[in-house]
Amino acid sequence: MTVWLGRDRVDHRQLVRLGAGGEAEVFALPDGRALKLFKGPDHPDLRPFPEQRDAAAARLEVHQDKLHAFPPDLPERVVHPEQLATSGLRRRRVVGYAMRRIEGAEPLMSWGDPRRRRAGISGARVVEVLVDLHRTLTALHRRGVVIGDFNDLNVLVSSGGAAWLIDADSFSFAGFDCGVFTERFVDPLLCDPNGSAPALIRPHNQASDWYALAIMVMRSLLCVGPYGGVFRPTPGEAAVVHAARPLRRITVFDPRVLYPKPALPLHSLPDQLLECLRRVFAEDLRTPIPLALLESLAFTRCRSCGLEHARSRCPACTKSLPTPQRQLVRGAVRVHPVLAARGQILAAALDRAGCPRLLESEGGQLWIHEPRGRVPVATLAPGQPPARQCWLDDGCAWVWNGESLARAPAARATIVDVVEGELALACHGDHRVWISGGRVLSDASRGPHERARELGRVPPNRTRVWLGPRFGLALYSVGALPIPATFDPTRPGLDDRHTLAPIRGRLVRAGAQLSATHAWLFMLLERGPSLRLRLDVLGRDGSVLGSAELDAEDPASRDAWTRSLDGAAAVGSMLLVPTDAGIVRVELVGGRPELTRSFPDTAPFVDAACSLLAGQAGLLIVDREGVRRIELG
Repeated sequence: MTVWLGRDRVDHRQLVRLGAGGEAEVFALPDGRALKLFKGPDHPDLRPFPEQRDAAAARLEVHQDKLHAFPPDLPERVVHPEQLATSGLRRRRVVGYAMRRIEGAEPLMSWGDPRRRRAGISGARVVEVLVDLHRTLTALHRRGVVIGDFNDLNVLVSSGGAAWLIDADSFSFAGFDCGVFTERFVDPLLCDPNGSAPALIRPHNQASDWYALAIMVMRSLLCVGPYGGVFRPTPGEAAVVHAARPLRRITVFDPRVLYPKPALPLHSLPDQLLECLRRVFAEDLRTPIPLALLESLAFTRCRSCGLEHARSRCPACTKSLPTPQRQLVRGAVRVHPVLAARGQILAAALDRAGCPRLLESEGGQLWIHEPRGRVPVATLAPGQPPARQCWLDDGCAWVWNGESLARAPAARATIVDVVEGELALACHGDHRVWISGGRVLSDASRGPHERARELGRVPPNRTRVWLGPRFGLALYSVGALPIPATFDPTRPGLDDRHTLAPIRGRLVRAGAQLSATHAWLFMLLERGPSLRLRLDVLGRDGSVLGSAELDAEDPASRDAWTRSLDGAAAVGSMLLVPTDAGIVRVELVGGRPELTRSFPDTAPFVDAACSLLAGQAGLLIVDREGVRRIELG
């Protein structure tokens, strides 16, 4: 489609796509800005879904007037329309707009992930972002603008720590209300109190914006939302479905709720801030969180237990009490220490011999830690952005911070495609694969002069890649159809004969776990007001062996293991997943991934934020303390 910015003609097919959502696509303009184009009813992504085509047509009609009424002089951190994009010079129908491009940013949602926090995001950095977001929201309200659908996916955090608000075209202003909402963030005071899940029945307002910000404060600081954990009703009390808990005000402050193990303890925050949050979610307080409460937060790390907290004394331990010994045996389960971490773990992997290796950050340096010793490989610059993605292969470590890719030990620069803020790079053992300009490249890391080999071609800056012990997996899409391409990293050729079912909704993130024979591909999808987890199980040739769409939000459901797939280990035809209740085994049953066995005796040794590695030495657990080998009996 050709569009016009003023009198300049732009063909979006010649532009690099930066990202896509359920309603629009974003492209890079040559002048350094970004171009957001709304998906019309004839867009390829929407063709399989008639209801989405109708919604797209209705949205475009509203935008014809709403975007012309966009308020001027908004706060700096709001990514607003700078120039409207039209479908022609005469019939100037609005189809999108040019806006500021935010480089190297990631959704605030990822900062509430315990695994992401453990990999290098400090409490001080989180506070910096929340203070910035608080000031922007205050300034927006002074201009009479309400965000409405305020959630942690439309807040982008740049590598410098600034919080940027996107999707400004959905804001409420000039008589145009925001009619969309997100279940995880919508104010229950605006919803039907008798529903089984939050459903908006009254317009968003400034108070509901502050309610949403309070959720982001809690999720970002504690790695748990106000309605996280598992609700356990008292004997004789009726059960409440997880989605209805906001409507019943059943929060993590309730003693009937089992607090999630990977989250930071509630009392790692000062009492005054905790009480403010409790009153918001349990007593319907809707005044803004005082900015001074956030600005005064001072985090420190306990020298005894390692907990990061913002109190005068560590809430998890006191010097007058002895540190309890970690249990190493329970039932038929045995645990053996393998590698004790000395710093903050950024990545873990097995070398080609099956031995664990850690990438650690400590004392301003990066270290590679193995059972035979630890060696420094790079010095971290003061104020450097936190690592976003890290990899280990037999020869070195790779660190991506959203702005640059660094190799330690240093070597010549490697150009890698960026797919919606993440690098298209993967490592396993002594092999590494990456995508550069749409070329899938592979090399062995045994020597600095090893020549890369091209395996095939894929769409540039739109293809993700993963690597397992015997084969790799690339994923791109044609319209709404995801295309998996499998490959052998040692020889040219991509097998992309198969397609997956169409994607419905916005792809928030994708991941995969590979064994020697199977690939477990999971996609987190934002569909309307809720999140869904789609899991496709593929063979080495990319054929679909099974698939399912599962609940991505209920921690009490039988599918709660889907929340821990980033730390799972694929072994043959099964998947071993760490959860707060212990390790579980997932297999295909009748073409559908199903939990087939639980190992409750492993519960003391794992949580939902740790990772499992499976190799010649057996099954290994990686958590903030290091690496341990576990025997299930």
